[in-house]
Amino acid sequence: MADPLQVVERVLEPNPATAQKPFGEHYPWIYTFTGEDVLEVTSWNSASGVRLRISGRVHAGPGDIKPFSATHTPNTDRTSSTSIITMPAGELLNAIVYAETGSPQAGQTFVRISVRRGAGGAFERLGVIIQGQVTSNTARSFPGSNIQSPLEVEPYLRTISGTTPALGAIISETVPTGVRWELMQFNYQHSTGALPANRLPFMEAISGGLVVFIIAHTTTIPASSIYNFTWAQNLASAHDTNNGYARSPIPQRLILPAASGIFASAFGLLSSDQFSAVSYTVREWLDI
Repeated sequence: MADPLQVVERVLEPNPATAQKPFGEHYPWIYTFTGEDVLEVTSWNSASGVRLRISGRVHAGPGDIKPFSATHTPNTDRTSSTSIITMPAGELLNAIVYAETGSPQAGQTFVRISVRRGAGGAFERLGVIIQGQVTSNTARSFPGSNIQSPLEVEPYLRTISGTTPALGAIISETVPTGVRWELMQFNYQHSTGALPANRLPFMEAISGGLVVFIIAHTTTIPASSIYNFTWAQNLASAHDTNNGYARSPIPQRLILPAASGIFASAFGLLSSDQFSAVSYTVREWLDI
């Protein structure tokens, strides 16, 4: 009877199917560059001064490892920028992309690196090897990094200063092309003219021609007054007549797509009323 505690020694033989290959079975697939295929680098970015470095290695033959390296400069207005990297012949061993210059924060810079056949106008994409956000301290690599969607990553926390509206005009802000916004807080000052009338402040958002939300404050503003308004998530509605401030809540986790409008005004607004420049904070996702 065999001893159940006895350790049986076994020799692991190499797999004949992979023993002569430069990589082995841990590689899920291998891209072989023969001269027809290139790397396509496409980026979407809202940060200034960013330049990306893409580098890696190709196995060109037994004992012959060829490095490659190139740079790519994204646009700064969230539109796509594409460049082509000509590759040495051989099997792709690894690749990395990182911010060589600039300091992009989370949610500002997104990159996709694809293998494609054809460097000109007529081409076919064969696969995506890297896709995700790059920051000043975070790189993306192949193999290793997961393929990300821009809506999966941490959004950029952006604080925006608007312009001062004309006398008697309302505050109007627009979600720019290429992003989605979640409004966190909205601040401005409302100075009323001397004409005797009460103004009831309100805020609204419109998307696709439809009102997404409209909220009126609980207090009215008399003539010849200056009030500082804050609208934000998780606030309790309150106002202080003596010190001239008011606050009110806005909806939580309300995502506004590009071209949505954000407005602040008052029922009973008169042509002698003046709003200050607005300042507000949003969580911003690149929407590509």
